[in-house]
Amino acid sequence: MSRGSVVDKDALIDALQSGKLGWAGRDVFEAEPHASAALRGVPNTVLLPHAGSATVQTRAAMGALTVDNLLQHIQNGTVLSPIPESAHLV
Repeated sequence: MSRGSVVDKDALIDALQSGKLGWAGRDVFEAEPHASAALRGVPNTVLLPHAGSATVQTRAAMGALTVDNLLQHIQNGTVLSPIPESAHLV
């Protein structure tokens, strides 16, 4: 179990195909939300949309942060959790 960026995808696929690893479940991928064709082709994997934040507490905190960001932006033009300019969507 690990964050997606920590997993060596090629080594994971090799371990699954060779039988060194029985099964793998992934919900975080290098190019969210797309799983690579190589990973999709391994039959002993379960691939899901990223659902790690799907708890009542986390979603409530996400909503509260959104409101706090909006209020602060209205107040002084800044936000509590800015997205770096280098970030981009895939």
